[in-house]
Amino acid sequence: GITVKMDGSGPTEGAIAAQFKSGAPTWDLVDVDPFSAITLGAQGMLEPIDYSIVDKNKMRPGFGWEHAASTYFFSYVIAYDSEKFGSQAPTGMADFFDVTKFPGKRSLYKWGVSSWEAALLADGIAPASLYPLDLKRAHDKIAAFKENVVAYWGGGAESQSVLLDGEASMAIVWSTRASLIEQDS
Repeated sequence: GITVKMDGSGPTEGAIAAQFKSGAPTWDLVDVDPFSAITLGAQGMLEPIDYSIVDKNKMRPGFGWEHAASTYFFSYVIAYDSEKFGSQAPTGMADFFDVTKFPGKRSLYKWGVSSWEAALLADGIAPASLYPLDLKRAHDKIAAFKENVVAYWGGGAESQSVLLDGEASMAIVWSTRASLIEQDS
């Protein structure tokens, strides 16, 4: 019996902060990345989840935080032009950032999620030691690499087209989009 209005404009950190600062937010619930929810919650811009109402036992253990709950999972992978690299496929993030061994332009997600982790892995951080993220080190790595980035994609279709159109030889994309690229090519 509750009317729900969907706003597909996307609850970015900036949009949520703007609504909070306006004093008259129009969103009651947002589907936002946990990184953003944790950051905004720490600034008092999101209310804590009331776990006396929300059953934390129905969540994957470790994925119910004070201001965020992960409801689905996805991954970022390296998608690459197999014709360009042939049998010499990239095998990790160090290869993604190595334009000498793997020449060509790259594409990254326009938000920090995935790019931070990729940069730190390429810079030698062990997967088990990634978190908490060293954002300065990640930003430095990405800044030093920016001349090799042809596009910072913001949506799934864009991540596909930058590869299918040949603008980039490699991109870090959602695993589902990488599967579609493989089917389409």
